Amino acid sequence: MAKKKKRENPAKIQPSMAGTDTKIQLSADIYNGVSKDVASSVTDIDDVLSMLKLAPVSPTIKVNNRFEPPIYGLPQSVQDIITEICTKKQVPTEFVLSPLLAVAGAAAGRQSILDGRGYKNPPCFWCVVIADPGSNKSYPQKLICDPLLDINKVLAKAYDAELQEWKAKCAAISKGSKDGNAPLPPKPQKHRVCVSDTTREALAEILVGSPDGLCQIRDELSGWLGDIGRYGKSGEISTYLSYWTGEGFTIDRKSEESTAIVDAVLYNLCGTIQPGILADSFSQQHISNGFTHRFMFFWPQIVAKKVIERIPTVPDMTAWNSLINSLYSLRQQKITLTLSDEANNVAMDYEKEIEDSKDVPDIVPYEKGVLSKLDIIMLRLACVARMLAIADGDNSHEVTPTEMKWACDLCRYLHQTQMRVYEELQSGNRQRPMNDRELIRAFFKRFESKGVTQGKLAKLLNTSQPYISQCVNPKAKTTQEIESSEQ
Repeated sequence: MAKKKKRENPAKIQPSMAGTDTKIQLSADIYNGVSKDVASSVTDIDDVLSMLKLAPVSPTIKVNNRFEPPIYGLPQSVQDIITEICTKKQVPTEFVLSPLLAVAGAAAGRQSILDGRGYKNPPCFWCVVIADPGSNKSYPQKLICDPLLDINKVLAKAYDAELQEWKAKCAAISKGSKDGNAPLPPKPQKHRVCVSDTTREALAEILVGSPDGLCQIRDELSGWLGDIGRYGKSGEISTYLSYWTGEGFTIDRKSEESTAIVDAVLYNLCGTIQPGILADSFSQQHISNGFTHRFMFFWPQIVAKKVIERIPTVPDMTAWNSLINSLYSLRQQKITLTLSDEANNVAMDYEKEIEDSKDVPDIVPYEKGVLSKLDIIMLRLACVARMLAIADGDNSHEVTPTEMKWACDLCRYLHQTQMRVYEELQSGNRQRPMNDRELIRAFFKRFESKGVTQGKLAKLLNTSQPYISQCVNPKAKTTQEIESSEQ
């Protein structure tokens, strides 16, 4: 008897069948193409039938140990804001914390740097809330983003005034010039603190005038992801990857015969997405080039049923508006943060934990990529926690141990949500899982040449041979008729 080919780390790469009507674990192999390799090396019918086993009743990737991401490392005023929104709008912590980090980081800007552990990190975050439609994930994001939108309105009005003044100067110069070739003053640059729906070219132009910090806000992030590469393979993903690292860029303007040079940028992102379209939104290319690894996924385990109130309560956002304006005013300064000795020890311990996790046997490459980004995200989280504390009145520029512990704990949460996303990407690239009848038919057709018979399948699955026959050779029977034959 030939020796079976060992499947690569099946506990991690196989999608969970929990929560579906599929009862047979082999479906994971069929979808992932693993069973083709296994089938080629199997010659004994008992080996074939032994592969047909009940699916686990729990997901292959462990669920989060924490039902909610921690917030204890943030200033008490920020914790109170999160609690108030969650309570009054009946939403999980994730719906508030995710946009809060992106918005606060963008408001603090690129001049806020944490210099520690050999790196200099600004508060750059790509934050995504994952939840079903109708779960009220958009409204908390709107509450958190409103202060940036208000600042944006002021900046847009100022730009319009500058543009009109520039046009008037250009017209006067052109009118007074004899040959019409007199040099014109440079066109004013757009300065923004947030954008919504914009092309990559328009985004680059805005970043030229807004390198200190910009937040892309999208209600449904799938639209933004779908726009990437829509007009051809133009290196768009590489551009976004460079934005995440804060690298600068140049733009050659043919019409103006000039070059715009940006030394560095801070580009944040916040949005929402539905779990059912994750696989359609994040392609294999996004996984292979590390694009997906850079996202911070906030995926609540439980979204409680909403209690209908006679008079819905509205959160008081006054304190949050004040904090964001304070953070934005700090952009006028170049603030360099450092780690206290104890905070440095906490960070070092977590880095060791990350390296130990990478060394686990059979770890999948995706998880290694996630872990490699978490030590950077950890420092960025500590940076935004300290900047929020400074905006709240604590003037110390030294990250505290509590802030660093919180950053590490939140990274542990993000590690687990990243692996939930990975599982969804691995198993969610099909429209729906096979039901029992489809799975039995697929199994029989694939292994019929190995000696699998309808009778042996019926005995193994403790069902009738006529039912197996209906599965293998479906006739014009209704689903109700077939299901009644199972009973």
